[in-house]
Amino acid sequence: MTTIRDGDPMLADLSTYSLRDFLLFDAAIYRDLFGQVNAGHWPLAAIGIALAVALLAVRRRASFAGLGLFVLLAAAFASAAVVFFFGPYETINWASVYPGWAFVAEAVLFVQAAVALAAFGRRAPMQAQLRPDGGWPAIAVVLYALFGHPLAGLAFGRGPEALEWFALAPSPTALAALGLLALWPSRWRFLLAVIPVAWLLLDAATLGGLDMTGESWLLLVSTILSAGILVMPKRKAGAAATGPGANTAPQPAAKPASDRTTDRRGRQGRRGSGRRPTAAGLLPTDRVQ
Repeated sequence: MTTIRDGDPMLADLSTYSLRDFLLFDAAIYRDLFGQVNAGHWPLAAIGIALAVALLAVRRRASFAGLGLFVLLAAAFASAAVVFFFGPYETINWASVYPGWAFVAEAVLFVQAAVALAAFGRRAPMQAQLRPDGGWPAIAVVLYALFGHPLAGLAFGRGPEALEWFALAPSPTALAALGLLALWPSRWRFLLAVIPVAWLLLDAATLGGLDMTGESWLLLVSTILSAGILVMPKRKAGAAATGPGANTAPQPAAKPASDRTTDRRGRQGRRGSGRRPTAAGLLPTDRVQ
């Protein structure tokens, strides 16, 4: 049996390996994957982005917005799994099926969350439960995932045809999920955030291994900020009454129910015992002698 000792040349060789040595492709090939996906399935991205923006716009007025966003996320995770992980990425990385099935599981979780919202008859969770300073950061994360993250690729030398778009590429889909989950006051949002965060960290490591340092750091910072917004505590039910501009003047104390009942009966008694004055009652009652 062969043993490895300190100073062995084999150990020296292993110490020279980096993550890049374990990747079966380079940066050009990885970027070309998104070009293939966009060329064959770009209508999915256009429809997904349009629906996401529309549902966000009506989220405070329409009770179906929360349900619609969850269904949209389920479809986006499923489509990213099929067109990317089980598509071109599998041809250069046999291990891509594992994050692919993780995205399928995430789609199932969002379907279950949507069914729970519909079954319990709850209104969309993107309404009064949000803390005043917690809603817009989450919306900013979603908008960044839909537009900022894809367009940032232009600054790092990507061509327009190789940008990453929501519902096609996994990273913008995962970022959008973190932003939308940050709008949900339920504690179940932490469970649904595990797979998106895990993929984003893995993708940041992959980009770093491909010497795409700028994109790797940008994705890592975006993930940390999105996760931070996700764990922000939500506004309590009575927080709206104490927010800025609220009327904080002292209000008169309410009377006990027994006092209100007594006052009401007293008023009714006075009304019942009184008589309406007549014409005769207005004349002198003393008889003239």
